[in-house]
Amino acid sequence: MRYCLRDRRFLRCHQSFLVNMDHIKQIGKQFLLSNGDYVPIRQRGVKPVRQTYIDYIASKSAVL
Repeated sequence: MRYCLRDRRFLRCHQSFLVNMDHIKQIGKQFLLSNGDYVPIRQRGVKPVRQTYIDYIASKSAVL
């Protein structure tokens, strides 16, 4: 099932994972979440996924 998610907090970082960016604590080759879980980032999309996260954090900072 494919659908459009309008809440910009969520990021599809891998075919099997949708992540709430408010819960990402660290980025590397995978995301470390606030609950201690690691979530992989798709290999072919590391740069755009990481950039989307960085842009999201920057936009949150600009609002505060």
